[in-house]
Amino acid sequence: MKKFLCRFLVVLLAALTPNILMGLYRLKVRDKLLPFTFNLNNDSMIPGLPHKSKRDTSYVDVVPGDLSGEPLIEHPALLIEDKYRFVNEQPNPSPEILLCGDSFFRSKRDNVSSGLQARINELFNRNISYSLGGAFCSGFKVYNELLKLGEISPPKIIVLEVVERNLGAWKNLSLQLINNETKTVPYKYYGLDFLIGNNFRDINIEWHKNVLLRIGRISNGNSKVINGKKIHFMNNKVTLYERKFLDGIVRELQKTRDILKGRHIELVVIIAPDKETLYPEIFGISSLDTFHDLMSKAGIHNINLRSELSRDPAHFYFNGDSHWNSYATNILAIELKKYVTDNKLLSK
Repeated sequence: MKKFLCRFLVVLLAALTPNILMGLYRLKVRDKLLPFTFNLNNDSMIPGLPHKSKRDTSYVDVVPGDLSGEPLIEHPALLIEDKYRFVNEQPNPSPEILLCGDSFFRSKRDNVSSGLQARINELFNRNISYSLGGAFCSGFKVYNELLKLGEISPPKIIVLEVVERNLGAWKNLSLQLINNETKTVPYKYYGLDFLIGNNFRDINIEWHKNVLLRIGRISNGNSKVINGKKIHFMNNKVTLYERKFLDGIVRELQKTRDILKGRHIELVVIIAPDKETLYPEIFGISSLDTFHDLMSKAGIHNINLRSELSRDPAHFYFNGDSHWNSYATNILAIELKKYVTDNKLLSK
């Protein structure tokens, strides 16, 4: 029996050794892995809090379609990518206008030569804005984290954006501010990981993601031929919300607005229309205009871009992708400048 136990312990130790070594390494570097869960490709170490190593593996990047021959706005501004993978014309740790949004606010696209920050800065004639746009970054978790790291100071205006189909991401906006929630969470369970052998859980996330995409278990959208052109759509249907749901999101935005006002920050809401919404003759009418009406009645600053972008959807959105292009962000920048000026939001 004693011989069996000794052999068992030797085999167990040999099996656990790689996991223990990986755990010791992570303990040594305080597990400084990803700054934000949306970015699965950047493994560079960054200063700051010890980070939770278990990433949000539910995020799957949407592979763009063919962007060749897509419209391009020429602009002298050269986009740069900071250590957090946010793309702007230039750094701005003290923005007056902070752009918090999803991938529609992220300017790193194959056919984009200038970002939203560049156009806003040009219109205001100074380095006034900064974009924290990234996939699944809509909300305040990234903003809270950068404040905690001392990388950014509170702005005068927060422009909050989400794509129409993901409106549910705003169900707990106010709690993100109240609880100071961040994208990454301090990780404390190294000892437990030693026991359960969980220190290799992040390996090959990108490979598994690509396999799932290849075998078609994760949808990458659909396409239709419109006026002789093959147009890529995400869902091939409009997004419809029940009135009860929309009322709940509006109440959440009111709470959020009041919290930010208490911190001397104005809130402006942008909803990026689903591409399907811009083709009502094909897909029908979505809930977008109803939602904007509800926000306006509730006293929430918002800018409705649907009407303008519907004039020529193929001009404002990539044909081979579900995102808008530089022509659309140019419209957004112009409308934002007008709205901020007309409502004197920078002087409040």
